[in-house]
Amino acid sequence: MSLRYGSVCSGIEAASVAWRPLGFVPVFFSEIEKFPSRVLAHHYGSNMPGEQHSSNGVTNYGDMTKFQEWPDAAI
Repeated sequence: MSLRYGSVCSGIEAASVAWRPLGFVPVFFSEIEKFPSRVLAHHYGSNMPGEQHSSNGVTNYGDMTKFQEWPDAAI
């Protein structure tokens, strides 16, 4: 069994790198800065903030202050 989690203020997602060997799986990210978002896109197939959500990677919902707009499954 794996633990599924969402990450806000994700940055380059060092937590996911550390948790991967423990079987933890990211369900979504929330990052707005361009460089960290590109790192997430490279490593996790995430979308850039403001772009269509990823269908084959870990979705980046962007601005965490807009969490009420996220689908219920994300929170």
